[in-house]
Amino acid sequence: MEELVTAVVPKAESPLARRMARLGARIVEGPAREMRTLRAAGVHEARALALVEDDDVGNVHASLAAQDLNPGVRLVVRMFNLRLARRIDGLFDDCTVLSAGAIAAPFFVSAALGDGRAQLLRIGDRQLAAGPPSAVHDPLAVLAGAGPAGAKILLPDTEVGATLLLGTPTDPETEVPAPHGPLGAPTPAPVPTPRRRRTRSRGRTAALLSMARALISFRLRVVAGTLLALVAGSTAIFHTAVPKLANWLDAFYFTVTTFTSTGNADLSDLGASTTVKVFGALLMLLGVLTVAVVTAVVVDDLIGARLAHSSGVPVGHRSGHVVLCGLGTVGLRVAEQLREAGADVVAIDREPDPAAYAAARRLGIPLIHGDASEEEVLRVANVGTARCLVAVTDDDVANLEAGLASRAFRADIRVVLRLFDNDLAHRVGKRLDLSISRSVSVAAAPVFAAAMMGREVIAAIPSGRRVLLVAEVPVSGDSVAAGGTIAMIDEPGSARVLCHVKRGYAHWAPARSNPIAADDHLIVVATRAGLTETMLLAGPATEDLPA
Repeated sequence: MEELVTAVVPKAESPLARRMARLGARIVEGPAREMRTLRAAGVHEARALALVEDDDVGNVHASLAAQDLNPGVRLVVRMFNLRLARRIDGLFDDCTVLSAGAIAAPFFVSAALGDGRAQLLRIGDRQLAAGPPSAVHDPLAVLAGAGPAGAKILLPDTEVGATLLLGTPTDPETEVPAPHGPLGAPTPAPVPTPRRRRTRSRGRTAALLSMARALISFRLRVVAGTLLALVAGSTAIFHTAVPKLANWLDAFYFTVTTFTSTGNADLSDLGASTTVKVFGALLMLLGVLTVAVVTAVVVDDLIGARLAHSSGVPVGHRSGHVVLCGLGTVGLRVAEQLREAGADVVAIDREPDPAAYAAARRLGIPLIHGDASEEEVLRVANVGTARCLVAVTDDDVANLEAGLASRAFRADIRVVLRLFDNDLAHRVGKRLDLSISRSVSVAAAPVFAAAMMGREVIAAIPSGRRVLLVAEVPVSGDSVAAGGTIAMIDEPGSARVLCHVKRGYAHWAPARSNPIAADDHLIVVATRAGLTETMLLAGPATEDLPA
């Protein structure tokens, strides 16, 4: 085929389609599940087909149609439902199922926590960590460093000024399970796990305290405090000004019965002055008003706590938590990994579906039904005491509104936004002074591209707004790399060879002079361009990019 890449889009005149056309892709308009569209796209001659619509059933339908048209085509399918994903592999001869949400989630989690934690990875039989120098020791590779004028350099050739390392985790108690498939499916990308699980008794105590905080709200404490102060002051006045109430208990009893309008005693019979009588009358009127206010506050708090508990757990009064806006395909993965990292989470969703409510209850997080751009909703989520706000809905405008509203609510809050338009994400982060803005497509695209070329990406490591990929690359017998050395692949700023697997034996941190032979395997960490170059060097001499 003359065209290198063909893109199937619903509308050829959409901004996304025009942008892909400017990048050199051939555009085909139509539904991907129809045979005529697949034929027009040249699927019958293609080496690989990626189905990345946000529709699990539609992607499965298109995959079946594509295999009927070309049984040998390599399929890369985006799936959200991991249970369905586990059953898809058996339907196809050459299929990789990936979850964009699971791939991108570590990027949002890393940006949200931002506390020097390391991202834990399982690579081969080793558990490694990618993080700042304080969280990593025995480094295998320098992933990022500070260059001139503070510019970030990926895969530098020196450890001087290193800001991101890959090596052994400093905490030996943390453990990441070995992956059971490609990154994102059926097992999500590994994330840090809590160091110790709480005991059951401590968990019950925390739940009871959370419920108590939800029931005894700030306004109820204010009203109760005011009521106690008023009763105490009135008791002192009656005790001092009315001779027949010289006993403190009698004065307290008279105050309470007067305040609640339930007593029969008359100040005239007790020999009180006119001033004390006027005070007693005002106290009765104030008592009626106060009792009504206390009743209203208690009922409102009880109903609010009940509603909050039905959608997850009570919000209560939290601090140091993460406010997550959106429990959709990406938000659910972010919530899961934040909870696995031990972070406290409060979720907000404008139109939560039953799956969102079920996920909130399963993860033990409050789910607030409301618009995250409204001040009252942010107040209920305790944004004023939160460590970060993460907005990951499917709507760029809604995410931007939530970020700006949170900044208006509290100027110093850390904000992480999901923005589909990468250029918009860059400009928002720069101009509007929002902490970090990230695009799911930017994080997931290199993993999907590598899968289309038959390469399994083991992990994706965020570094600012860029991504580094860890992949295992087999060396073909007729490749350029066969007969060369590690130095041919190991190039600063492009790719770093972490492990050289030769005859089944793994050589970690191999010397640049080590020879490479056919059927060897290289585990590399690379930029997107660096991984492409590595695959071209290690692959068959006739290998090119897929159509």
